[in-house]
Amino acid sequence: MNEPRRARREKEEPKRNRKKPNLFWPLVALAYLIITIVFYVSVVKLNLLPTLYFSIFTAIMVTITLAIIVGLVKKHKTMKLNILCLFIAIVLSMGYIFTARYTFATGDFLSNVFQEAVETEEYYVVVKKNNKFNKIEDVNGQDIYSFQLPEDAKQEVEGKTGSKFKTKNNLTDLANDLLKDKVKVICISSTQYEMLGEEVENFKENTKILYSAKHELAKGSVKEENSKYTIENGIFNIYISGIDTEGSIKKVARSDANIIATVNMKKHEILLTSIPRDYYVTLHTYGKKDKLTHSGIYGINETVQTVEDLLDTDINYYLRVNFTTVIKLVDVLGGVDVQSDYAFKTNDGRYTFKKRNQPYEWGRSTMV
Repeated sequence: MNEPRRARREKEEPKRNRKKPNLFWPLVALAYLIITIVFYVSVVKLNLLPTLYFSIFTAIMVTITLAIIVGLVKKHKTMKLNILCLFIAIVLSMGYIFTARYTFATGDFLSNVFQEAVETEEYYVVVKKNNKFNKIEDVNGQDIYSFQLPEDAKQEVEGKTGSKFKTKNNLTDLANDLLKDKVKVICISSTQYEMLGEEVENFKENTKILYSAKHELAKGSVKEENSKYTIENGIFNIYISGIDTEGSIKKVARSDANIIATVNMKKHEILLTSIPRDYYVTLHTYGKKDKLTHSGIYGINETVQTVEDLLDTDINYYLRVNFTTVIKLVDVLGGVDVQSDYAFKTNDGRYTFKKRNQPYEWGRSTMV
């Protein structure tokens, strides 16, 4: 008789007196699962692990995650196991958050770096400042001299002027002939124009640009077909070109740093071969002798093919970096500490450093 009466009392007991379920552990498990998924997505996005290692990583992640979640949610005889799983979950979550932060930043950086950018170049029609020519139409019928200029740029200028192009064998001679009135009109690339501004005294001051045209250069070529150097064969070459510009990587510029990275996947080795920028080489397209660094002003394709000729090898991939690339890389890595013993200003005036014992954090959040 007592048992049914007790059951009736429990049934009639107000709902407000019933014990509420403990949601703490399920919420902790859910938070841990979300953090784990974010971390896993960051690793997937980075896409740097080989298939085998990524499969092993995934299996380990799934096993650990399931074990922690079950350990958090399941009711144990004592709370010790729940607390232990909570401690492990907190430690792992902190590690996941810290790693995911830098993984996402690195992924964003690499996505910006490893993209196919079509190089562009401007070509100028240049005359002496005191010349009677004031617009491109005034050049009509006048011979135009150039040095290693692409055919599409010549065709556009010829269409505007009806003139014919003549070729000079030396860029500096071309500039000097213009200044000495031996030639009236020249057509050069913007990169050549900047070079002559550095190498020929008062070149920019004594000249004027009548016309400019922007053209896309041919994409850099890579050799995979009929090449013994391929990813499938386990050995391949990457050409790394460091150009002397800031801003957009699409700019054509001199190739001041030239490195061949030979990757041997079988031996897990990478051989770096540095080629001096002032090597006197034969340009692949033009067949003329020039410094290797100057090949860059005709586009990455010209440099790649010239290096292939020089080393008698195949370039499978190429990578271009400039000063801005390095700055972004430093930012992604968190900046660098600069401790200044002297007060000074950088040559370009962009940064001012005061004498201080504590180092500057020089990077994305630099305040100097």
